Amino acid sequence: MNYPEEHEGSIEVRRFPRYEIDTEIHVAMFGREKQEVMRGRALNISEAGVAGLFVTGWDEGAAVNLKFFYQL
Repeated sequence: MNYPEEHEGSIEVRRFPRYEIDTEIHVAMFGREKQEVMRGRALNISEAGVAGLFVTGWDEGAAVNLKFFYQL
């Protein structure tokens, strides 16, 4: 494959850098009568979002509230 010069050697180019984290994350969905909190692990974070691992999922585009702690 041919890549533009600034992407040379890169398989994936992201708009914002991602930083690895390993912490527990709690997710609550908005708009539900009974608000359930799902627990998972945050894997990495960037200005554009957070990647996490959960045993269950929710609909794409669902509004959620994230809560996690990270010690510097």
